[in-house]
Formats: sequence, structure tokens, C-alpha cells
Amino acid sequence: TLEASGSGRIGSTELVGVFHHVSRHLSDRPKRFPIAMNVLMGRVMHHVDLASTGVGVRAELGRLVQQSYVDYSWIGELEVVARHPVSPRVGVYGKVLGQHYAIDATLSSRPTQRGGRLEGGLKLGGKGGAIELFVGYERVIDADPLDRQPRQWAFGGFRLVN
Repeated sequence: TLEASGSGRIGSTELVGVFHHVSRHLSDRPKRFPIAMNVLMGRVMHHVDLASTGVGVRAELGRLVQQSYVDYSWIGELEVVARHPVSPRVGVYGKVLGQHYAIDATLSSRPTQRGGRLEGGLKLGGKGGAIELFVGYERVIDADPLDRQPRQWAFGGFRLVN
């Protein structure tokens, strides 16, 4: 994924113009044809503090201007993340992400595709960074780029953050 963007602020809201490129490379098998898309999109991001809980919202909508093998015409995403401190070094968070991919009827007869992710976790802070422990559930649109089928699974793990 590669992106070029420019943004400006109106108060605590950030407005972003984005050129978004995705190229799906299948490293475990020969690439017989390209799988890629270029999208011109708008993105809006806003953060608000509600008492001691921070809530971030990101919404984006984009029109495909080039596609190879993918059959999308428009893509949209909405994400809401809430973070709440429990103590100076411990916090909890939750994330909800929804995706909506409109299909170009001239390329495919499949219906609109929907995906998303639910995630919750614990953030443990230290002097030089932090670790997030998380669990969740995800439905991925076209998880395998060749079979064009959504897949869903539960997950858990950790990530190092600063």
C-alpha cells in the first residue's frame, strides 16, 4: 500500500485528500496478472475527549480511478476508537471498523461487499514505549485476492507501540 496525501484542519477536524494505491503481490506463487487499484479519496478525522475517555473517528470515501482484476467502483470505511486510562501506566481501548465496497456492475455480478473489525485490548505503558494486548474478530473482503471470497476469524496478539 502506498499513499500520497495532503490535509488541512478546521478546528479539531482534519480533512484529507488522498491518492491510495494497493498492489496485491502473491509471494508464494507466480504472478500471472496484476492485482491492484488506485483510489482518489477524501478522509475526515476527528478526536474528542469525553471526560477521561478519548474517542477518535475516521471516515473515508473513495472512487477507483484504475483497477486491475478487482471489481470495486467505490470504497468507504468508518472507524471509531475509544481509549480510557485506568491508571498512569494502564489503559483499555476498543475499536470498531466497518468497510463498504461498491461493485462495478460492468465487471462483476457479485453484490456489494462488506467487512469490518472489532478489537479490544489493554495498553501497558513503560518509560520507552508500551505494549498492547488485544483480542478481536474480523471479516476481510477478498481475503485471498484470487478467489474473491470474504473470510472471517477471531484473533489475539500483542503490538509494541510508542
